[in-house]
Amino acid sequence: VFVLMNPATKLNGNQRTLMGNRTLPAASSDEVTGIPSWVTKVRVLTKGVSIGSGTQNFQFKLGNSGGYGSTTYYGFYGNLYGVGHIFAATSVKLNGGLSQTGTVWDGIYELELIDTASNIWSFKGMASLYQSASSDEFYWVHYPEVTLPGALDRIEFSSTSGVFDAGTWRVIYE
Repeated sequence: VFVLMNPATKLNGNQRTLMGNRTLPAASSDEVTGIPSWVTKVRVLTKGVSIGSGTQNFQFKLGNSGGYGSTTYYGFYGNLYGVGHIFAATSVKLNGGLSQTGTVWDGIYELELIDTASNIWSFKGMASLYQSASSDEFYWVHYPEVTLPGALDRIEFSSTSGVFDAGTWRVIYE
């Protein structure tokens, strides 16, 4: 567990907090806690993420001081081959397990608080992977409404099967 740095940090004159790169542990998940209640925008960047064995299905879970609870995520995903709907997921699925073991993913994801009274967040992002010079994939996700039972204060990045064997991630919030 890692607690984010001081929210008074300013980048380019805006009140933003940048967490340095975190190396993913040899585990199935990593968690960031301590996101302040005033945050309205979060950006998550991933680089070189890989799982040693198992399906490459990455996900985020959003939570608060009570944990991750039973938040329901409704959204859409797609790649060059088609589009799908996710009606009642228990997490934000990032790539749908479309790739094989040993592939390496990079991504950028954004969360924005769209309703402060109800703690409704919008989540969107895209990821790409490099398999070989002739085989790459691009993947996008959009969850228009993710309702949390309280203020967002934690994010978990995890694998649905397998253990991370490479990669970093970082969080920027404002």
